Amino acid sequence: MWRRRVLNEVLTFVGCRNIKTQFVWALSAVRACSGPALPVHRITALQAVHSWSQHFQEEGVSEPDLSSRYITAHVLGAKTELVEIVLSDLREKTESLSAVEVGCGSGAISLSLLKSLPQLKAVALDQSADAVSLTKENALSLGLEDRLQLYHLDIFKDAETVLKCCGGVPALVSNPPYLYTEDMSSLQPEVQRFEDAAALDGGADGLTAIRQVLSLASQILLNHGRLYLEVDPRHPPLIRRWVESHLETLHYVQTKHDFNNRPRFCILQKEETN
Repeated sequence: MWRRRVLNEVLTFVGCRNIKTQFVWALSAVRACSGPALPVHRITALQAVHSWSQHFQEEGVSEPDLSSRYITAHVLGAKTELVEIVLSDLREKTESLSAVEVGCGSGAISLSLLKSLPQLKAVALDQSADAVSLTKENALSLGLEDRLQLYHLDIFKDAETVLKCCGGVPALVSNPPYLYTEDMSSLQPEVQRFEDAAALDGGADGLTAIRQVLSLASQILLNHGRLYLEVDPRHPPLIRRWVESHLETLHYVQTKHDFNNRPRFCILQKEETN
């Protein structure tokens, strides 16, 4: 029963199992899930995975290690269905590749891609200096720092610099702030307490940052390059209409669904005509 609920509600790491991201575990969440007795102070993701895995083994839960990663990924906000979508396009390519991630956070997406694709080099951006520092720490922990360039940049304010350091890539991936402002007050208490509101609030229609990412994609993607976005389930038709009205070279390709069959991922492609 618990395993089924986990499958429906949370996500798993893809190739990023050893990321040493630190987080605060909310006691209310632990009690609600009847989980292991984790310390109140900061712990690493690996420590959390180990504690949950041991607890599931004691309770007779099938595949305890995998289930524990689902929970830890959920708490950390790792968005690995997005990773799998990108990998499905890039995995079969043998030539050298490059990708840009806008809004890297802890680095989970970029580092997952780098771990899975030895031929890939990535550029990761974030407007938060703390996020850039954390991504750097995680890259060092995984031995991936040689294939990752990190920049403390805001695509709203530093547009020219972003274009200079990120131009000409076949893939751009982003899990931008996409919540509607009116929905921010209804977030779970532990999310409101520990998450940076700027990393969640996407404005009145949830599209403020997304529109910026779309415009950036139309400028830095190579011809036939793709943009991969995680969005609110209400966004795909809005994004399609906005792109058709504002960006001639960017075309909507496909909407992908999450575990709960909600439309959460958008794929767009750059198509330049001579």
